[in-house]
Amino acid sequence: MTRPYALPLDPLAIPDLLETEALEALDRILPALPGRSLLDIPTVRGARAWVLGDTHADWPTARAVLTERVLRRGGSDRAIFLGDYVDRTPPELPFGSLVNALYLLSLTAAFPERVQLLRGNHETQRWIPGVLQEAHEEAKELFGDRTPVGERLEDAFERLPLAARMESGYYLAHAGFPRESGGSWRERFSREDDELLFEVVWNDLEGSPVAGQRGIPISPFTEPETEDFLRAVGATLMLRGHDPYLAGQYRFHDRVLTLHTTRVFGWAGLWVAGVPLGAEKGPRSRVEPVRLEPAPLPPIRSQGKKARSSDRTSPGPGQAP
Repeated sequence: MTRPYALPLDPLAIPDLLETEALEALDRILPALPGRSLLDIPTVRGARAWVLGDTHADWPTARAVLTERVLRRGGSDRAIFLGDYVDRTPPELPFGSLVNALYLLSLTAAFPERVQLLRGNHETQRWIPGVLQEAHEEAKELFGDRTPVGERLEDAFERLPLAARMESGYYLAHAGFPRESGGSWRERFSREDDELLFEVVWNDLEGSPVAGQRGIPISPFTEPETEDFLRAVGATLMLRGHDPYLAGQYRFHDRVLTLHTTRVFGWAGLWVAGVPLGAEKGPRSRVEPVRLEPAPLPPIRSQGKKARSSDRTSPGPGQAP
């Protein structure tokens, strides 16, 4: 008989796990995670990577994209998530932050070549604290105030890459890129510190409605800086999340595409993008974002309830979404 913590986890069953089962699942997940700051994704002829922006506890939508566009199809297609798996839990998805995090982490541990997760600012709370930590709160509600499950989740988040470079010509990160001069861009990723985290998982691009409103100690990145970085990386396009106001939009003359994939910011649309993994010659085809509908809500199997903050627009140091 399959144990409840066999990987990947069933998201519907996660709220019913015992604490020991959740911890045993995390024991299997942690050593399977990359444990490095930069992920290199090789070319795969004829395949695509489906890139998802912030999911923010919306595990039904994440699961729908995975099952409909990646895991059921076979072949070499994969999914890459751009961070922010926790916080802003919709009240209609009890324990959604905890479920989304454990579900996606278990998938990348079970299928490391098919499902890959990057870190967002909500996965760097241990380094740069924010104002919402709902996965910790949900773990305490399920397992008691002294549970180590929340801390073990943070351990797992720290083993996720900050960014990815696809050999087919794309750079992916939650928010931005390192701008430090001197040395190679790869060397900058090897020196993980607060400045790198602010640049890669917190920053905004110049001209965004939220640029300069997050209370972070760096300036928004500009179009010339973006061009210089993409040239150094050998990429033609940057894909990012973090900013619902730019969801589904190209900026900087089609060099930056922003995605959001959560019902939490439904007014911005739910967007994914299919990015070619192959290195076929010829002019680059424009990567078109695809707008989705939120996935149907699942049957609720656990009746646990928690008080939700009515403020869903204050993720961290500043007051922007």
